[in-house]
Amino acid sequence: MGQKTSSQSQVVDYTCAYCGTDVLELATDQTSCKRCQGPLEQSAKPKSDVFTTEEETKIKVGPDVLIKRIQILPFKETLPEEYADREIMDDQSLLDNFLTPYFRENHPYAKVGKRFQIREVDWKVTACHPPYGKINENTKIRCMSSPLSVLQNISQLHILPTKVSIDSVIRREKKEGKTEDTIDPKELFTKYVKPYFSTDSGDHEPRHIALGDLFMSGGIQFKVMAAEPSNGLVTKVCQIHTQGEPLVDIKRIHILPIYETLPNPDKTITEQKMMEKYLKPFFIGTHQFVKKGVDLHIDGVEFKIVAVEPESGLVTQNTEIYNNGTPISYDDIKAQRIAQDQAMARRLQQQESGGLRFNFHGGHRFARLGSHETQGLVLSQALLANPQEIRYLLAELGAGVGQQNQQPAASTREINNLPTHQWKSKDALSREMEQKNQDKELTTCMVCLEEYEQDQWLRTLPCFHFYHQECIDKWLVTNNTCPVCKHPAS
Repeated sequence: MGQKTSSQSQVVDYTCAYCGTDVLELATDQTSCKRCQGPLEQSAKPKSDVFTTEEETKIKVGPDVLIKRIQILPFKETLPEEYADREIMDDQSLLDNFLTPYFRENHPYAKVGKRFQIREVDWKVTACHPPYGKINENTKIRCMSSPLSVLQNISQLHILPTKVSIDSVIRREKKEGKTEDTIDPKELFTKYVKPYFSTDSGDHEPRHIALGDLFMSGGIQFKVMAAEPSNGLVTKVCQIHTQGEPLVDIKRIHILPIYETLPNPDKTITEQKMMEKYLKPFFIGTHQFVKKGVDLHIDGVEFKIVAVEPESGLVTQNTEIYNNGTPISYDDIKAQRIAQDQAMARRLQQQESGGLRFNFHGGHRFARLGSHETQGLVLSQALLANPQEIRYLLAELGAGVGQQNQQPAASTREINNLPTHQWKSKDALSREMEQKNQDKELTTCMVCLEEYEQDQWLRTLPCFHFYHQECIDKWLVTNNTCPVCKHPAS
């Protein structure tokens, strides 16, 4: 099991059925994947859909694997009237009236995507840890999120593969004699994505999918990065985008809550209780995507990412999560943003003056933070050593890093890979906006603030915001994020 050959190549004996990770060296007592706690399968090529029936799940997983945490969401069309208009579900009410009584009497096997019907309400498992197992009285159940819908179709979808699963597939293909070190984007779509959502055979109904979902196809794990609307059925007319680099795993992350967003009882909560109440339920079993500079919203509380390595990726079971330190106030954030604006002003002046540098601050203390490559790690280490340093370091990091604080520029190839279309003043979207007359972002370029005109070329980003092609191309050369939502553009 997991033996190495005499050459440099390694024999892959086990693969995680849930995330596609190869286990090159199986520890003596290892029975599950360390990345996600999913079950390991012996060298056989993973299937697109594993454990399709409860009996198969029971046989494959075994009777002793219990679900520790699970998130189950209802379909709003099946909810009683008193819940029908709620955008966010009342976790405790649903637990008391539906989920707790049901699972107290029933201990079914579950996996991500499984459906239940409880008191005439349809439910779907959107996350669980481990990803397969049996629900019992000790399982922590969560349902605080927006309800799902089966009566709406997704018009646009952006999905990305995980790097660990891509690497595993390439490794297996090399054992079969292939020599490529990458999977071509066209092959990724036609061989893995399209078959997963296809309904051509007539055997499958359109799949229901939601923002943040994970799914496996042909041994590759994919994550839904953006969806319009946020959940629904994927039909033949859905536009599916796969532009972007594979998602890497986060090694470590340091996050702190924003003080003003905490409920009054939690303003003095201990770090351990903060971890148990907010962070563990949010991260465990969900493989959340995080990115430097993008705040997290967890159960009504806003969290600031203080440091993260690498700068974007998925939080897995292997990620080290730190939350030590006092909560950050809006005054701290305001000071940091002012510093970032000053850095941007310096950058623009440098460009306009042919590279002449302007010094807006002494920066003597910031100089201790070292090179750009180590700033995030040094910041995290400083906070771990002395949490009270956070306000000073945040402000100085923003003021001193200059143009390094901006997202790296997109390459010409990355920009050209983004889809374009011509604006038609009487297309369906225009007519709808003329009727509603409410969302200026859909009729106006938010870079130049001019309205779109007939036949002008627009470019669409992975987050589905679009702009004048000329405007956004210039923007992406200096900042590889959407001007509106800050989602990465490539």
